[in-house]
Amino acid sequence: MKNTNTSSERRNFAMLQVRVSAREKALFAEAAAAARKSMATWAREHLEAAAVRDLRSESRPR
Repeated sequence: MKNTNTSSERRNFAMLQVRVSAREKALFAEAAAAARKSMATWAREHLEAAAVRDLRSESRPR
């Protein structure tokens, strides 16, 4: 079967792929940034909780 796509159709398809790829990259970067922010928040909260536990355990009468 012969490929009947014209060169302009192939070029348009290639440009569409580039645009989709750029959009996918942007979405991936956005998701990665959200994940990093979420991980940083989780770590900060757990470190703060551990510090509070340490302070409470030090202030308890023995």
